[in-house]
Amino acid sequence: MEENKESVVGTSGVITLSQIVISDLLQMGHPGYRLMKQQTRITSKQLPTFLDYVSLIYQRFKYYINEETHGEMEYGSYLMDIMKALRTLTEEDDPAVVIPVRENLKSVLPHFEEECKKMGRCFTSPPFVRDFYEELAHIVKESSYEIMGPEVEGFE
Repeated sequence: MEENKESVVGTSGVITLSQIVISDLLQMGHPGYRLMKQQTRITSKQLPTFLDYVSLIYQRFKYYINEETHGEMEYGSYLMDIMKALRTLTEEDDPAVVIPVRENLKSVLPHFEEECKKMGRCFTSPPFVRDFYEELAHIVKESSYEIMGPEVEGFE
């Protein structure tokens, strides 16, 4: 496994964590990692695997960035809102249900994106870890818009 000395920005400055296993932090062995790196859109069939991956990424982040290094940061609630909304959008076709869920999802996505940026900013090295979290947010946002489909005038 790939081990690195990882620098983390904590509440009292930069802290060096000596044994962050990057492949574990980023869950490189999970099928969702391959989906993320495939350079194509994630389909609705692949979405459950990808969302499981994103949830696992949050768990690993919490494991490595604990309260001692970055305790004031709260994260995860936006992800749960997104997952619930996407589940509803893939299972429902009633406009009375779908339209409010779509609007809520649109309002949550920017918060999720900012949350991922904050997660990435916790790491100062290696730089690709910071980029990973921004890429993750981008793919979740892109996949969400794909599931939401095009806006139809007169219905929203």
